[in-house]
Amino acid sequence: MLERFSKHCWSASRSANRPNRASRSAPTGIRVNILYLLIPLALLILGGAVWAFFWAVGSGQFDDMDTPAVRVIMDDDKRPPDDGAE
Repeated sequence: MLERFSKHCWSASRSANRPNRASRSAPTGIRVNILYLLIPLALLILGGAVWAFFWAVGSGQFDDMDTPAVRVIMDDDKRPPDDGAE
């Protein structure tokens, strides 16, 4: 009885028709060889990020972290210039 039910069950029939994952994936050699490209690429990106950080520190990007935040709330006491039209 259980076998008859499993033949009509959607999930059982779907998994029975599906090939296993190992036969659908790329050959092992290709999966391993891609690491020879990805690891140096990741190291180059990391090196670029480290270089950009030290360049920003050296050029003074992080010297004054408080003034830009306070400048937003400072009010100008100057009156805007009149353009002559009233």
